[in-house]
Amino acid sequence: MQGKTKSGFEYDVDDRILKDWRFTLALTKCQKGEGLEKLQGAQDVIELMLGKKGAEQFITHIAEQHDGYADSEVVLSEVKEIFESKIPKN
Repeated sequence: MQGKTKSGFEYDVDDRILKDWRFTLALTKCQKGEGLEKLQGAQDVIELMLGKKGAEQFITHIAEQHDGYADSEVVLSEVKEIFESKIPKN
């Protein structure tokens, strides 16, 4: 799936990753984990979706939009936006 977030980040995510076991585990950590485990799950989700280089570009993009800081809420909001782009609109 390819697209662009509202802030202008262009992404290209291989649809197969959404069914990958490692991705499922990372999502589980995000939703069910606590503390650092939850944070590691979010980092894993981003890296699995975008690749290591793409994840770095994603964080840099967000930081450039927010005076050099990659606000956690913005990061998670844009990840959600990418996920929602996969869901067909009725």
